[in-house]
Amino acid sequence: MINKLTAVIAIIGLLVTPQITKANDRPEHAITITKISEQVYVLKPVRGMGSNVGVVVADDGLLLIDAMNIQPGVDKFLAKTLKKISDKPVKFIINTHSHRDHTGANKYFSAKGATIISQENVKFAKFDGPNPLLYPNQWLVNKKLTMTFGGEPIVAHAAVSHTYNDLIVYLPKSNLVFMGDNMGTSWGPNNSEQSPIVLNKVLSNINQDTKIVPGHGYITTKQHLKQYTANTVKWFSVINQFNKKQLTPTQITKEPEFIQLVDFFTGNIDKAFGEDLKHTKRRVKRTIEQFPHKTYDTKDYKNYLGKHSLTDNKSIEIIARDNFLYARVDNDFIAELSPTSATKFDFVGWDNGEHISFDLNNDKTVNRVKLHKPEPKE
Repeated sequence: MINKLTAVIAIIGLLVTPQITKANDRPEHAITITKISEQVYVLKPVRGMGSNVGVVVADDGLLLIDAMNIQPGVDKFLAKTLKKISDKPVKFIINTHSHRDHTGANKYFSAKGATIISQENVKFAKFDGPNPLLYPNQWLVNKKLTMTFGGEPIVAHAAVSHTYNDLIVYLPKSNLVFMGDNMGTSWGPNNSEQSPIVLNKVLSNINQDTKIVPGHGYITTKQHLKQYTANTVKWFSVINQFNKKQLTPTQITKEPEFIQLVDFFTGNIDKAFGEDLKHTKRRVKRTIEQFPHKTYDTKDYKNYLGKHSLTDNKSIEIIARDNFLYARVDNDFIAELSPTSATKFDFVGWDNGEHISFDLNNDKTVNRVKLHKPEPKE
């Protein structure tokens, strides 16, 4: 359980500027600026204004890691706050994922010439109009991006955990890592099987002195991240245990062992998170849906990888990340796959029997692919 002392220890050695800015003269709309070095800062807005923001200062501009919420006026308020650090223009924004509370100022700064850096899976989403996650000036990261900005090396690793388009962003010179919503100090964990894999990768890439910047909440430590990772695994184990005993999500939320985990993830700070029974039940249900459900061992899954033609002149691509399989179609969807046989892969978490069927050659390579994706019922 994280107590107030832990929260204090987590920020020892960081210089926090005393000035707190306010939006519309409303005290609850404040951003705290934490100075990591002469070139690197972290902005922490209060709840409701969106994500933490990393700021890297160069001679000719700024690089941001995330861009707060999409609410009206937040973009200009962020721009005003940045003036307290530097008058230089924003040159780059790296998004740790595509959610609106992390991409709110993208459009504002993109219109002023900033380049948006996103994980490539933002392409695989369907909208009624143009994809709002794509910008005129944009870099799309496949697996890894390495760049230097203002003398600060920056490494971004693609991941699938909180979303299909996560980026974990490392600043090795400053010994800092930006987790996006793969970690929070007042909520969690993610409901995906991939989450412990991603968290353990981060732990293997950092040292005891690394500062951890969550998507929301206070800057913390590797020790906290280790406990967060262990409790993420325990979250799945506890819910699975009670699910096998046929407890309902409501009954699970009343179990002492489960309540203890909620207390840890909320940090005893965001009580509303744990006490919102409807929200907590939904998270339990989503976790149950993520339990391992593979009924067929695709030892030769590499035979399925690559792009395959569909009958509507589109193509579908099968990719693998950390031994999980995914299907994706440009401007339509990306989905995790669960093989049920050598010729049928179901979509995980979809409700209408969506799946892919394969016609295989004698050598087990793919001959034809058919997508079974019924239109949603009105």
